[in-house]
Amino acid sequence: CSSITQPTKGFMNCTGKTVDSVCEFSCQAGYELVGSQVRICLASGQWSGQLAFCKGKIYKKVNTVSQICDGTHHFV
Repeated sequence: CSSITQPTKGFMNCTGKTVDSVCEFSCQAGYELVGSQVRICLASGQWSGQLAFCKGKIYKKVNTVSQICDGTHHFV
């Protein structure tokens, strides 16, 4: 199989580039993997699965104090 690239902000561990070789992908903290976590070199010379890349996670912003407090606590 042809060379395969490590995702930006991610990690890649491959056993080789010959038939039945395996590449595993993961991402740094704060990023999520999109695509195939594992790809295998097929007899056709192509890698199985989909291109793997790392996407930044989106965190929901808390906008108001009422979203933080449950109403039972009072602050002085």
